[in-house]
Amino acid sequence: MKQSPDIITIRKTDESIPIALTQDGIPIDLTGATLYFTVKKTMDDSATDTTALIKKDITAHYDAINGRSEIILTKTDLSVPGDYVYGIAYKLSSGEVAKVFFGKFKIVNDPTLRA
Repeated sequence: MKQSPDIITIRKTDESIPIALTQDGIPIDLTGATLYFTVKKTMDDSATDTTALIKKDITAHYDAINGRSEIILTKTDLSVPGDYVYGIAYKLSSGEVAKVFFGKFKIVNDPTLRA
C-alpha cells in the first residue's frame, strides 16, 4: 500500500474521483472486481469500518479491462467539513485482495453557501 496525493473536496457538492489501477505499469483488469473506498477521522483497526464517515463499494467500472473506475461522492457524503484519512482497496474476481492507496482527505467549506 502506498501513500497517495491528498484529496480535497468542497462541502455539499457532488464529486467524481477517477481511479486508474496498475501493477508494474500494466492495467489491473477490474472485470468483476470490487473497489472499497473508506474515509475516517483517523486510522483505526475496525474490521467493519464502523467509524467510517464514507464507505463506498464500487462494482461498476467505466473501463474495467484497463483498470479505470471512479468514486462518486454525493452532497450527503460531503456534508461534514473536516480533516480525514482515506483508503482504497480492491478485491478481484479471482479473490485476490490488495490495499492500494491511502492519504489525507479534506472537506472544506464553500465560501458561497446561498446558491
